[in-house]
Amino acid sequence: LDEGHKIRNPDADITLCCKQINTHHRIILTGTPIQNSLKELWSLMDFVYPGKLGTLPVFQREFEVPIQLG
Repeated sequence: LDEGHKIRNPDADITLCCKQINTHHRIILTGTPIQNSLKELWSLMDFVYPGKLGTLPVFQREFEVPIQLG
């Protein structure tokens, strides 16, 4: 996926459409992987490795909140 930053928003139509494409391997090319938030990082990672970081609420509870508090 070129211009991977376009799927940073997990609720965007383009993100949802891209995640529906059935592939054996997924690669993202982007120059701005985590420029704005950990939610955007989760969205990119969930595209490449679906479910590895859990759902967004689980990721936020277990990673984002502790990172922000730390």
